[in-house]
Amino acid sequence: MPDGGLRQDMLNDSVLLKDLDILCAEGNQHDEIQCQISKFFIAKTIHEAYPTSVDHVFDLNRTDIQLDRSHDYSMPKMPEIDVLPPEVTPTTTLGPITAEEGSIEGNYQVLEDIFLRQLSLDREKDFSPRLFPIFGDQLTVSRLRSIQIERNEAELPYDRHRWLVQVPSFFHVRMNLLWLINESHYGDPEVCVNVYSALSTHVQVLNRKKIPKSAAPFEHLEDIALHSFYARILALFHIRMKELSPSCDIHNPEVVAAYIRSLHPNQFLALIEDIRKLAFTADIRRMANHLEPKTAGRKSKRKPSPTSREAPPGQSSGTREQNQGPSTQAKSPQQNNEFTNHIRFLQEMETYCTLKYATQHGDVGLLMRIIPRLCIYFHGGPTKNYAREMLYLWRLVSTDACAPTLRRAILRNGLVNKRGKPDSWMPIDLLVELLNLELKLILYARRNGTFGTDELFEDCILLCDYASSLRKMFEIRLGRLTCGRHTPKDFKKDIRYLADLILLEGSITPTKTWSCPHQSLNLVGNGVDALCSSAISNFNQQLSDFQGPELPCIHIYSQS
Repeated sequence: MPDGGLRQDMLNDSVLLKDLDILCAEGNQHDEIQCQISKFFIAKTIHEAYPTSVDHVFDLNRTDIQLDRSHDYSMPKMPEIDVLPPEVTPTTTLGPITAEEGSIEGNYQVLEDIFLRQLSLDREKDFSPRLFPIFGDQLTVSRLRSIQIERNEAELPYDRHRWLVQVPSFFHVRMNLLWLINESHYGDPEVCVNVYSALSTHVQVLNRKKIPKSAAPFEHLEDIALHSFYARILALFHIRMKELSPSCDIHNPEVVAAYIRSLHPNQFLALIEDIRKLAFTADIRRMANHLEPKTAGRKSKRKPSPTSREAPPGQSSGTREQNQGPSTQAKSPQQNNEFTNHIRFLQEMETYCTLKYATQHGDVGLLMRIIPRLCIYFHGGPTKNYAREMLYLWRLVSTDACAPTLRRAILRNGLVNKRGKPDSWMPIDLLVELLNLELKLILYARRNGTFGTDELFEDCILLCDYASSLRKMFEIRLGRLTCGRHTPKDFKKDIRYLADLILLEGSITPTKTWSCPHQSLNLVGNGVDALCSSAISNFNQQLSDFQGPELPCIHIYSQS
């Protein structure tokens, strides 16, 4: 944050958005960084399923193979673009706010309570030059935007609310991205029986509960989505392994583990590159998304087929990648619908995992790569609430609508770090959700005739964070921890079992003519169409109609 804070003159309301600002963004380019990201998740998957064997491959003290100790043998790593230095982020818990935040009137009350009552700012003097970023979910974003429109002609600076910069919070963006992926790939459980490109089949065979197609609990849905992502990559690994060693029993975990242990690090890295070429190249993704390559630097014409679409620059690597190594060759999506579903799921979950990694490790450079891709995904889905918010966010952090200092402040202040570790960053709205959870647990444990919601708000909110830290300190000093959580299940067997089923079905290889009753949403193709047709022009028209800082709206959280 600059000295003196953020100022309103750091905003430029006249800057509009162009479709090429999104389609040509670095995050939509299949470049070397994207290849590194794919190889990182492939290696991570194999390590999750066979941790001791993979660790042995890169052990310089191993005796079964002579390694050059002067050479740096290491697992593929996630590229570091712009990582925030690890430090404890100072945070302050505000007092309880009893206003209902789902309405415009309630958000008026929330703003007054925070800025005028709790922060004691002067209505007439403290809001003229200053700018306050506020982070939150889509609902409050739209409410605050309505407030700015209603008060656009007010006299006092506070009443005009030009001092607000609304920013969608990354945890709610992540949640909605996962729900979008689930809606696209869940399928009909009654129709998609033993269709292993559909998440509903994975839910059934792994006997997971409480995971419907819509409004699934986030933690349960994230588990099955990640395990499905790992299982599909592991199935590709087994396919390539069988090609290299036909006599190897790929359905026996012990045999597979022994095979991995026998590999030289360079052989293991070459195997990862082969898997990437099977399912993660620009050509295969372009085929799965029904996109046409660019020709001679100009946009290609559409084919008569209603499914054909022009490839955005972000889906092309400039030169075609050849699938050298693996023997499989991609066919058209009409010949293997289920393979198309698999490729789309891998592509979308890779984006989700990258977003999760970037927020956990404080890499705002990775976040900058993810945002333009999210613009495409959300515009390709059935609901467009977060599609508009992603356009607002991308306009803020990538164009001259914001000064560089403000862009940095928006990305930096969207993350907090409570432990000061490199991997302990979290979105600021997740911190608020964890505080709400702590309060709910207190109320659940202590509710009686003399302790209820009023006592919780009056006595516990301001001390909750401090009391939790104090309790953990005592537990560490006294040598005894109290934790009500169950030991998490070891999911290695689930991943290997699901990978075997996918492999036996054979749908993840594009060498056969294969159709299935489930067809996933073409998020990339539909999103490109929407952005190139009317989405950007409609967005710019809204900016022109509102002569003010029309920025991504946000969420102010009360503790009610």
